[in-house]
Amino acid sequence: MASVVEMPRLSDTMKEGTLARWVSKLGDSIEPGDEFAEVETDKAVMTFESFDEGVLLALLIEEGDTVPLGTPIAILGEEGEDIAGVLSDMQAKADAGKAISEAGGPVDEKKAAAPAPSPEPEPVAAPVVAAPAPVASPEAQVASAPSAGVGADGIRIKASPLARRIAADKGIDLATVAGSGPQGRIIKRDLEGLDATRRVARSARRAPKEDTVVRASQMRKAIASRLIEAKQGAPHFYLNMTINCDRLVDFRRQLNASQSDVKLSYNDLVMRACVVALLDHPEVNAAWEGNQIRQFGGVHIGFAVALPTGLITPVVRNAEGKGLIEMAQEVRSLAGRARDQQLQPDEYTGNSFCVSNLGMFGIERFTAIINPPAACILAVGALREEPVVVDGNIQVGHTMTVSLSCDHRAVDGATGAQFLADLKHVIENPVNILEWN
Repeated sequence: MASVVEMPRLSDTMKEGTLARWVSKLGDSIEPGDEFAEVETDKAVMTFESFDEGVLLALLIEEGDTVPLGTPIAILGEEGEDIAGVLSDMQAKADAGKAISEAGGPVDEKKAAAPAPSPEPEPVAAPVVAAPAPVASPEAQVASAPSAGVGADGIRIKASPLARRIAADKGIDLATVAGSGPQGRIIKRDLEGLDATRRVARSARRAPKEDTVVRASQMRKAIASRLIEAKQGAPHFYLNMTINCDRLVDFRRQLNASQSDVKLSYNDLVMRACVVALLDHPEVNAAWEGNQIRQFGGVHIGFAVALPTGLITPVVRNAEGKGLIEMAQEVRSLAGRARDQQLQPDEYTGNSFCVSNLGMFGIERFTAIINPPAACILAVGALREEPVVVDGNIQVGHTMTVSLSCDHRAVDGATGAQFLADLKHVIENPVNILEWN
C-alpha cells in the first residue's frame, strides 16, 4: 500500500526544511536506511534516510522548495500502484484545513501544509520579442542634445554667447563645465581642449539595476530568530580592554618555528587564553536558565565561522582537557566541516563561552551579540602596531582590543571585569597558556 513520506525533523530547533537535493529518483527502489534526500536545516545540509521501503512513485516538492515539518514530500508504494486515491485524500485534507483556517478555527498545520497534486501543465505561449528601436540619425541626435544654455534641471547657465555657440557646435553640455569668468560665467577659454566626450560621459551613466531578491536560507532564518531572541531577552552590557601583545607575537613565532603539526594563529592563542582564564572564573563560564544559573563543569568554547549562507558557532567541548596543538587541530577540523555543512547538532550547540574574531578583516574593535546558552561572548579585534608608552617612553608596540558582551542576569560588571583582567594577564604573559597542557 502506498505511504506518504513527510518532511522530517532533523534538528531540535528545526521548524521547516528546504529540499536541497533528491538523492533518489522516480522509479527507484527504496529500502529502510537508504539515502533518500538532502535537506537544508537551520544549521546544516543533512541526509534524510528513508524509514520505509517501496518504489518511489511521486515527488511532491521540487529541489529548493521550503516546507513546514510534516509536509508530504514524496510517495512510496509498489511498482505500478495507482496513487490517485492518495493524492485525492491529500487534496481533501488540504482543502479542509484551508476551510477551517478561513473560518478562524484551529488548524492542523501538518495536514494544512499538504500540497495539492500538480495540475496538468498549461501550454506556454511563445515569447514576444520586441522589435529593435530605430536608431536616430546623427542630425536627430544633435537636435536632441541639451540646450547649450540650460542645464538638465532647467536652470539657466551663465555663459557668454560665444561660449554657447562653441558648446553647441561641439555638443558639450555646459552644465559639466566650470566657468572662470565674472561670477562663474563660462567663457571661450573654459571650453578649450573640451569636445563632445564631455557630453557623452555625462549621458552615459550606468543604467539603474533591478532589485535582487535572495532566498533566505534555513540557517539565515535561524540566525535572525536566535539573535532577536538573544538581543531582546538578554540585558547586554559591554566591557572593552586593550591588551599589549608584544610577547604574544614572539610566543607565536617561536611556537610555529618549533613544531610543524599546525600553524598556530592568534585566534588559537586567544581561545586557549580564554580557556585558562575561565577555569578561574566559573561564574563567567555560565548560562542563565530562567530562575537559576548553570555553571558548566567543563569549558565548551564556541567560535564563530562565517559561511556564505550565514554564521555558525562550532563548539570545542571540554577544552580544558586539551593541549594548545590538539585544540587548534580540532578548531580547524570543525571549521572545515562547518563550511562543508557537515556538522552534527551536538557540534554546534551547548557552548558555555564564545569567541568571535573579525581581526583578520582589519576591524579594530566591535561588540558581539551573546550566543545562548552562554552568558558571555568575546569580540576580538585586529592585532595592530601603534605607539605605546613603556616606562615613560614612547615606542612601537603590538596591541589588540577585545570586548566582552555579558548577560547581566548571570554576570555582573565587576565579575566580567575581573575575568577580562585575568585574560589580559594570560595574553600578556603567554607562557601561562602552556602551563595547562
